Amino acid sequence: MKPSTESAKVGLSEIEIPDDLRIFVPDPTPPEAYPIVTYSWLLLYETYNDPAKAAALRNVAQWGLTEAQSFSEELGYVPLPDSLVSKATEVLSRVK
Repeated sequence: MKPSTESAKVGLSEIEIPDDLRIFVPDPTPPEAYPIVTYSWLLLYETYNDPAKAAALRNVAQWGLTEAQSFSEELGYVPLPDSLVSKATEVLSRVK
């Protein structure tokens, strides 16, 4: 299996996304999936003492989940699946 954006997408495509977003992909099952694929993580608190800091972090994370996805492939990353973007946006809304 050659590493490619498509084979990596397949490796991430069948993952069930838990509420806490803790996702591990030890060995994707589809035969056309690249076997070494994972996500990069961003850790945020749910509550910040400074509302401006919370808003800034939410804004940059939301940008990363939406507009920044268009830069993924040219930077050597795999665009996030829509299901993960949706779930991550939901979780991100809890950051205050």
